[in-house]
Amino acid sequence: MHCRDTPEGTAKSPLEPLSRQPFLTLPNCILRLVDPVFEWDDEKDAANQKKHGVSFSAASKAFFDPFNITMADPDHSLDEERFLLLGFATGSIFVVSFTERDDAVRIISCRKANRKERRLYGRGS
Repeated sequence: MHCRDTPEGTAKSPLEPLSRQPFLTLPNCILRLVDPVFEWDDEKDAANQKKHGVSFSAASKAFFDPFNITMADPDHSLDEERFLLLGFATGSIFVVSFTERDDAVRIISCRKANRKERRLYGRGS
């Protein structure tokens, strides 16, 4: 994963997509997904699979969707910057909650997108 400063990528509202590119555009940074490192808590992954039927490993593939949408998620953590990604992988559109930690993408949760989120993904906005 490589990062460089850029003036692009600052959303005006938490639900405004930051990116619709083959790389993630985060505030002041572009992450090109070249051999990215994904990490997660194994117990949380097991709980997520039981609750939503989706593994974090499957969800990590959504980051490689060239049409993924990434947006800020400021409502779910005071301690760290979090993001939501809408992306297609393994035949479904997923919503993936994640953060960056020590040059890794840490997946926090994931689920299949609901109807509203699928429409948002389809519109590309």
